[in-house]
Order: sequence, then C-alpha cells, then structure tokens
Amino acid sequence: MLKWDDQTSYPFFLAIALTFFLPVTATAHYDRLFRWLGTHPVGVAWTTTAALAALSPLIYQGKPLSTDEYLLWFQAHSFAEGHLFATYPPEWLPHIFGADNLFISDWKQGRLLSPYWPGFSLLLAPFAAIGLPWLCNPMVVGLSLYVLWLISGELFPDSRAQGLTLLLALASSAFFFNGVTFYAMPAHLLLNAVFVWLLLRPGTQNTFLAGLIGSFALILHNPLPHVLFALPWLAWLLVTRTRESLIPLVAGYLPVSLLVGVGWAYLRLGAQCSPGCAAASSVVDQTSTTLTAVSAFGSSAFVLPDSNILIWRAAGTVKLWLTSVPGLVLLACMACNRCRDKRILLLAGSGLLTFFGYFFIPFDQGFGWGYRYFHPAWLVLPLLATAFFVEGGKLASPPNDHLPLARAALLSLILLFPAKGLIMARYTGDHWNQLPPHHIAPDEILFKNAIGNWGYFVAQNPPDMHASPTVFLSRGRRLDRKFIDKFFPGAEHSGVSAFGTSYRVPPGERPQLQLERYRQGAD
Repeated sequence: MLKWDDQTSYPFFLAIALTFFLPVTATAHYDRLFRWLGTHPVGVAWTTTAALAALSPLIYQGKPLSTDEYLLWFQAHSFAEGHLFATYPPEWLPHIFGADNLFISDWKQGRLLSPYWPGFSLLLAPFAAIGLPWLCNPMVVGLSLYVLWLISGELFPDSRAQGLTLLLALASSAFFFNGVTFYAMPAHLLLNAVFVWLLLRPGTQNTFLAGLIGSFALILHNPLPHVLFALPWLAWLLVTRTRESLIPLVAGYLPVSLLVGVGWAYLRLGAQCSPGCAAASSVVDQTSTTLTAVSAFGSSAFVLPDSNILIWRAAGTVKLWLTSVPGLVLLACMACNRCRDKRILLLAGSGLLTFFGYFFIPFDQGFGWGYRYFHPAWLVLPLLATAFFVEGGKLASPPNDHLPLARAALLSLILLFPAKGLIMARYTGDHWNQLPPHHIAPDEILFKNAIGNWGYFVAQNPPDMHASPTVFLSRGRRLDRKFIDKFFPGAEHSGVSAFGTSYRVPPGERPQLQLERYRQGAD
C-alpha cells in the first residue's frame, strides 16, 4: 500500500508541505472559518457523515475489502440474524474460506465464528439488519468529530481553537477516509475520545460512564488498543484521586468486561474443532487442540522488537505522516515539550504508549488506510497540534503561526482528498475485478481460484449466502465437480477466466435456499 496509495499521493503531500514557506494573507477569513467551525460542531459532524455515507458505496462499493473487515462484517450479519454462529453443511467449509485459521471453525458441526471480540460486530449489526452496513462508520466518524469538539472545549475555551481542532481532524485523510471502510479502528477512536471527555469532567457519574465506555472499547475487536490508550489516564487517577474515586471507574468496567468479554472468551474456547478433531469425533482432542492454540498465541503475542518489527513500524510511521495534514505529527510532538497542562501531557502519553506499545507485537498491520495500529489514539494529534498554538486558553494571534497549518489543511481537502478517493476507488475496483465472469445475479455461483493479488480472500459471502453472486473457493476441478454434483446438480457452466469458473443454477438450487433447508433440518 505504500507503493499504491501513499507513494502515488506523496507529490500532493509534498507540494502542500512546501506552502509553509509562503506568506499567509487574508487572515481575517481564517479567523471567521475557525469561529464558524467551533460554533457549529453539529452541522460539521452531520455534513461529514452525509459526505462519507455518499462516498462509501462509490469508493468502497459498500462491502468489506480486507479480510479483517470481512470477519467483522460477517459476524455482524450473524448477529443481525439472531445467531452467534454461522452454520453450514460441513462439506461446504472447504469451499467457504481459504485459510484454516481465518475463522474459529467447527468442522464437525459446520459452524463459523469470527476470531475477533464481538463489540464492533454488535455495533455494526443493526446497520446490517437494515441492509446498510456501510452506514455505520460514516456515523462513527461524524460522532468522533463532535466528541473532539467537546474535548477541545474542555481544553481550549476559545471557539477558534476548537474550530482549528476540527479542521485538522477533518482534513486528515486517515481520519476521514477510514469512515468509508469496515475497520473497527474508527470506533476505537470514538470510544477512546468519549472516555477522555468523561474523565476530563469530574464527578462520580462521569467516572462510572468512562469505565462503561472503556469496557466496551476493550471488546471492540481486541483489548490492546484501549489498554494502551487508557493506561496513562488510569495511572493519573490512581495518583491524583482517592481510591474511593476509582470505585465508580472499576464498577463501570466490570459488567461488560465480565459478561461479554469473559463470556465471549469462554464461547471461543469450545468453538474450535479442526478437521482432525472432526474425523476423530473426540471432545478431548477438541479441547486439547483449543488450549494448545491459546497457549501458543499467548506465548507469541508479545516479543522483543526485531528487524521485521522495526521495518513494519517505520512503514507505519511513514503512513501516519502521509495520511495526516502536513506538519500535524511534527507539531503534535513539539507540543509535548511546550505544554505543561497535565491534560495535554496525558493525551501525549496515550499517543506515545499506543505508538511504542506495538513495537512488542509481532505482527504487521496488513492492509489498511493510514497507520491502522495507531488510529485508536489518532485523536490526540489535532488536539496536541492545536495546544501548540494556544496561550492562556486562546489562539495566539498575532503572530498567527497557526495559519500556515490551517492553509495546509484546506489545501489537503481541495487537492489531496480527490487523489486519495480516486486511489481507493481504483484499488477496490481492481480487487473486485479478480472474480470469474459474472452478471451479479442471485442464480450465479462462482468458484474462485488462488490466482490474483488477493487469491482466495476475494471470496466473501454473508452468513446466509444471500449474495449476488455467491462465491465459493475452488479446490480443483475434481473436488469442485463433486461439490456441484452433490449440492447443485442442475448447475450449468456459464463462464471461465484466469480467476475461476462460473455457473448458473436453477432457482430452487440457489445457495441461500439450500442453506435454509439444511438449517431447518438441523433444527
């Protein structure tokens, strides 16, 4: 993605960065813009939501792109159907997903479960139920802008400073364009922002609600993003407040963490049954295999940094710079040394701990727009950068040192955003062109082979198989033919390409109908 996305948009970024050496004129217009943004946060949030809702089907085609997004989307649709598991005939599983470790899979009962914690899928489920799953993240990003305004209001009484914070967030492509995706990271950012806003407002009720929000952040898709972000704030509370004041926070954290987090972990523990386990029909083997997998993950989840990790984090840092307003990251870092407000230092602590915490995680971020691992803490950047220019709670003007940054933000909106949007649309279009020939019809089934940039992972279907077309994985001509003869005997060959073959099936043999019959029989 550094080659496809960031390298392509880098000339725009560089050109905008060079404008810092040019003088700024019409300063009064900037002040009016800041004041308007700072006094109309609801309008800004709703306009952003509407823009992202319109762009998501165009740029992202309204469906998940990466495997991580698909797993969250898949589980959300299972929840929308009122089920924990997606159930299939066991013979279907080899033709449904391309890697044994993609889902938590029970090959004996034909059940699939997302490996991620369920919070974001629960958040996405109502949108999936009404057929608009792509609307979730636009609303999350719009709400995040409003909460950023609330936090800036606690930190900076000046409405112009609040407006500058909103402009810096809105004009950063990582913050904006993640709103058209299906990643959990925008929701992490939103919940961490609400968590901070509540803790900035003293009171037992706010402390309890902060714990409640934090507990839901822990189960969004994995606990680490919130743990890293929240640790400085928890340490601050422990040092500066009495132990009794921590009771509401703990009381807020416990219910969701125990009921959903621990419950989900227990559910996952017994949900795995490998092909070998299914063949042996042994519960003991199943439990042993699951415990071994958990133990292996626990021993490998945290490691000392090596050369690969350093390369991955360096690439992430480049993406962080190139997907933020030019100069934003630098000014945020400089604010850490300049500001003495404890609240600003706590925000900096959350950002630094999130950034450096992933140096001990032995995974690259895979696919993603911007630096995905840092995104839950991304909200600190516009707040810190604004704090750099604030004196006595107000933007210092003159000397108007913040205006070149504001101009760079506006130029990003005008020049960089169209380029980013076109790059994303082109990439997703190329992704979905790697399917066998089809006409997006409900009576089509496709068999996708491993050829192409994404190989098997282009095969993404909802749990109930109500997709047009339905995409199965090809396991070779002989096994595909055997599968078709058993479940789709009336299928007729309709096309072939380098990416696989396509068939048309009679109306009564559509995959969703076959699956409904199987589930009714299983019940």
